[in-house]
Amino acid sequence: MIEAAVSQFGRLDHAFNNAGIGAPQLTVADQTVEIWQRIFEVDLLSVGLCMKHQIPVMKQFGGGSIVNTSSNAGLRGMANLGVYSAMKAGITGITRVAAVEYGPDNIRVNAIAPGLINTAASVAADLDKWAALLNIPLGRPGQPQEIGEVAAFLCSDAASFLTGQTLSVDGGQTA
Repeated sequence: MIEAAVSQFGRLDHAFNNAGIGAPQLTVADQTVEIWQRIFEVDLLSVGLCMKHQIPVMKQFGGGSIVNTSSNAGLRGMANLGVYSAMKAGITGITRVAAVEYGPDNIRVNAIAPGLINTAASVAADLDKWAALLNIPLGRPGQPQEIGEVAAFLCSDAASFLTGQTLSVDGGQTA
């Protein structure tokens, strides 16, 4: 991916690491090793490996901005989401570490922590009902473009003094 971007555009200025899958909703004690491993590989390891390859290229070109997708589930305890929450909390942690390590290289690293978002991957058939059950102050699920707009902001010069942060984009759910 990185080679293709550099080949086409001549450099890598921004990256949005937006991978993730949900885990079965089970208690921590009921999760299997296979579930832990799969969610680790897709939700956390993939982000770490992307940054491993993005950062040297950004350093080569004088800096850049990386945005990682975490989740508001990684910021608070949510019953039956232990594995998912742990991986998303890991993204918040690695984002902070990378921001400190690579700030001197003019590389900003931030994360977005979405809440309930209306996507094809949403497991709930009635998202408005889930928005009420989850006590989302804005009373509705978010839209994918609302996450994209925050990612675009974090990559822009308007966020030039913002690094190491995780922004909750969840309609006020973690307020």
